[in-house]
Amino acid sequence: MKTDSFEVVGLGGERKLSGEIKVNKAKNAVLKAMASTTLFSGESVINEVPELEDVGRMAELLEGVGVKVSNDS
Repeated sequence: MKTDSFEVVGLGGERKLSGEIKVNKAKNAVLKAMASTTLFSGESVINEVPELEDVGRMAELLEGVGVKVSNDS
C-alpha cells in the first residue's frame, strides 16, 4: 500500500523473519531502523548510529514504550 509520503509493507505467515540489512548512515534511515525494532521480539542491533539529538529523542521514546536501549560505543 502506498500513502502520500511512505510505503506500508505488511508481513504475515508462520515463517520467522531474520537477517541483516545495510542502510546508509543518514539520520532518517537510523530513525526508521530504530522504530522498526518495535515490530520484532528479541534483540535488534543497529551499528554506526550517529550521535544526534533526534537519535537520542527516539531512544527516549522507545524506552518509554518498554524497549531497552543501550549505546555500546
